[in-house]
Amino acid sequence: MADKKSGGLVPLCNGTVITWTMPPLISGFLATGSIAGLILQLNNIVLDVLIYMPFMSALNKRQLMEENKAK
Repeated sequence: MADKKSGGLVPLCNGTVITWTMPPLISGFLATGSIAGLILQLNNIVLDVLIYMPFMSALNKRQLMEENKAK
């Protein structure tokens, strides 16, 4: 029943208390008791980086233009 509720991709958390200082990939494995939790966290980190990259690139270009104008 729980697998249908969660979609079946990643097991539900097993109730283990994970501290906030635990590294991301290890905490995903420990919280779910499955390698799928680790893979989900890795996937989320990659997606986060891909989402932020265009904004950081635009900011970098703008700062380089301002730096060149100041010279």
